[in-house]
Amino acid sequence: MTGNFVSRTPMLVLAAALLVVASPAVAQETPEPSGRHTVRQGDTLWDLAERYLRSPFRWDEIFKLNPTVVEDPHWIYPGESLQIPGAVSIADGSTVGVASDGGFPDNSLFRRSRDTGSGQSLLAIDDGPPLPVVSQSDFRRAALLLPESSVGHQGITVRVHQENPLDLNMPPSAGQFSQVVIGLGGLSPSVGDMLKAVRWGRFEEGYGRVMLPKALLRVDRLWSDSARATVVSLFGNYSVEDVVIGVDDYALDPAARAVETAIEITGTIVGFEVPQVLLGLGEMVFIDLGKANEVRLGDEFAVFGRDEDKVINPEISDALIIVRVVHVTEHTATARVTTVRDPGTRPGDPVRLVRRMP
Repeated sequence: MTGNFVSRTPMLVLAAALLVVASPAVAQETPEPSGRHTVRQGDTLWDLAERYLRSPFRWDEIFKLNPTVVEDPHWIYPGESLQIPGAVSIADGSTVGVASDGGFPDNSLFRRSRDTGSGQSLLAIDDGPPLPVVSQSDFRRAALLLPESSVGHQGITVRVHQENPLDLNMPPSAGQFSQVVIGLGGLSPSVGDMLKAVRWGRFEEGYGRVMLPKALLRVDRLWSDSARATVVSLFGNYSVEDVVIGVDDYALDPAARAVETAIEITGTIVGFEVPQVLLGLGEMVFIDLGKANEVRLGDEFAVFGRDEDKVINPEISDALIIVRVVHVTEHTATARVTTVRDPGTRPGDPVRLVRRMP
């Protein structure tokens, strides 16, 4: 019997994704009434967690629920029956919390319509669960501004395994699902832990350096001073000599929303992730407020022009842009531009908290 290792080519993943969307009524895509999943060729715990639990990072919940079936989380075998966390069997044979209406999980945007017999999948946004104001992807890929010394232990990428059958002169850069070797340099992960590959960028005087995330890695095997890992998410051009660090915990209630507040938290724009003259939607900025100022993930700040009268008592209608915090360090925060009224924001412009997360 052949095990299914987590590494697969992006083309196969894309083909599998298209098959799911195009064929929602395929019997193999429907979980069993007992709330279990029978492993098929190509399945991984990572994929099953993404499918049934909304997040691939919850793969360990499936692993821990099936200790007598899965001995090594990197290897699962066709025919094995896995219990899915939160799934219970009900009288009519459907599975609550997994896929009670067909081949897609209840929390998927693609769900088979209960009102038609066509078997077509329709977008069902209104009856799905709320999405967090800051996604885990945005949190993980956000550039940070912080002192390099505050990060703690840092490893380094020493090798990228590439498929190069034609022996081409290719740069040592990694793609999604590539295998990499990491020099741990003081890091002490366990098999299955997640690490983040980053690259240090420019200095911002008084605040530290810009840290640019490049990839999210899953540790597959450990030695005394090194590890082998798989690239599970790619954020940029990840290559040999890029630094590897631990990942911050992501904890955000999907239903939580920022509300208007009278709490006075003010600061300034320190700089931009990408230096530029005009800011657009989705661009990232750094502000000089962080955990020490009780800034929270999802908080919203208004950015004003450097006009003293407006800084003293600014109205939100005077704001040049509105930004939402997507990551917080001890003394700075990274925020994404969500509203643009005037793209001419500059470093040094004042900011004020206008909506606060609970």
